[in-house]
Amino acid sequence: MLPADFRYSGITTAFEHKPILAYVINRHGRQHKCFSRNTAINKLAHIMTQAAFDLIKKPSHLPDERVQMDGYIAHRRGEVLPEYWRCHKRAVRRIRLLLNKKREIEKWEEKHTKLKQAYSEFIITKPY
Repeated sequence: MLPADFRYSGITTAFEHKPILAYVINRHGRQHKCFSRNTAINKLAHIMTQAAFDLIKKPSHLPDERVQMDGYIAHRRGEVLPEYWRCHKRAVRRIRLLLNKKREIEKWEEKHTKLKQAYSEFIITKPY
């Protein structure tokens, strides 16, 4: 059973399709434009996963490495931890589930309004 205020949840406000043929992701103070739905879901999951890791003060990458390049010492960022990828995968799955539920609710509401309209037209034209 979905909560009554499901349409106004955080995911709904974070994930919206604008008429400019781009998806705008806005979550945890970060905003991105994406041209495909899959990219938008992936980016939103990254933002949410990184925010979760930051909240518990857990690193999402291995420590940086010092490497020598052309006689200079540089820092290469460490690999992403497997825990981060598992959390990201769960976030993607959850976002897709919530978006599918939202789409089902919208379909049901559209069907409901059509039925209400048909019923009201029937009542008006009903012979006594």
